[in-house]
Amino acid sequence: MENCGAFTNVVRPNMPLRRPSTSPAGVTATPRVSCTTPQHHGLNSNEDAETCQKETTAFINSSMITASIPPVTVRLCNYCSQQGNLRCTSCKKTCYCSIACQSEDWNAHRHVCKPCALDISTSDMPKEMPIGNGQNPLDCKVLQVNQSDLICPQRLYLRDLRKSDITKGMNVQVSVVELYSPGRFFVHVESSNLMESLRDISVTLQRTNGSSLGADYMPDTGEVCAVKYSLDQNWYRGLVQSVAADDKSAKILYIDFGNEEHVTLDRLRPLDASIDPLPPCALECNVVGTKPVTDSWTGECCIAVKQLVAGKSLTLTVVDTKENGRTYAVDILLTSIGKKLSTFLMDHGYAVREVVDTKRTEEDIGKQCQFSHNDNIKF
Repeated sequence: MENCGAFTNVVRPNMPLRRPSTSPAGVTATPRVSCTTPQHHGLNSNEDAETCQKETTAFINSSMITASIPPVTVRLCNYCSQQGNLRCTSCKKTCYCSIACQSEDWNAHRHVCKPCALDISTSDMPKEMPIGNGQNPLDCKVLQVNQSDLICPQRLYLRDLRKSDITKGMNVQVSVVELYSPGRFFVHVESSNLMESLRDISVTLQRTNGSSLGADYMPDTGEVCAVKYSLDQNWYRGLVQSVAADDKSAKILYIDFGNEEHVTLDRLRPLDASIDPLPPCALECNVVGTKPVTDSWTGECCIAVKQLVAGKSLTLTVVDTKENGRTYAVDILLTSIGKKLSTFLMDHGYAVREVVDTKRTEEDIGKQCQFSHNDNIKF
């Protein structure tokens, strides 16, 4: 009997099998195998050919069945690159081999970890199959990790920022960058260190928040966030003054420049941990020893003050500090008219001198000392 054809043996790799192609040609391609069969006495050539054909057909069918089996999915740990069957419970995408690896990788992973918008059912979870165990595919295990440590981004509040080195009694050169009224305005100290700090903060903010806007972030009142400014579309540090959850908006004070804005929540991001917690570059001030004649400062008064201070280098005297050392009671020398700002306000009828109840203050101090003395008495 003659051989049915010149077939060659199939060489199979030791690594997990993968389908070479998903095209029709890859499925119908016929592997070539040896069909040499021993001679059997008592069988004619037709029976020999039929037997060879059956064996070849059986082999081809088994090969096609093997080719139709889906490829094995092997997921690797995002930290150590070993096989990882555990998955982050927040983004449900990144896999790990252990809680230890996820904890080590969190500093890098938290920048890209975004919670899923919809819950994923067990049937929709990615499947895992360990190499060579021959078991049925298993659902990927969910990695149980302390949510407060890993899933929730670290929030930074105004109290967490370092305090300015501007103290009571100092005279500094400043420029007014934002003026709402004599009772509330913001200044920049004229120094090269301030300009360098602003530049470093801006570069880091643009780098860490350069991706497209994503899901809404719900900030806390008093939190310092990264905010995308509506006019130039750049990122700045902003203090959350209030949050309107129904409108999905927040009132923001840009702490390095003093201006305010209402923004939608999709323009907010938690401040990246790599950003140095520098004190606000814009110092909040008010004119010391004065108060408006009426209940509030008039528009005429605010315009007059703006004309005196806009675009000028001014000498500012820090008289007192309040609000935990972040707001300053000051007076400004107006060289153009040779007067201090407080004197100008009172001379033009915009303000009156603010009277401090010194008697009440002395009584309070006396009571405080008395309570302190009683606390030290031992019975």
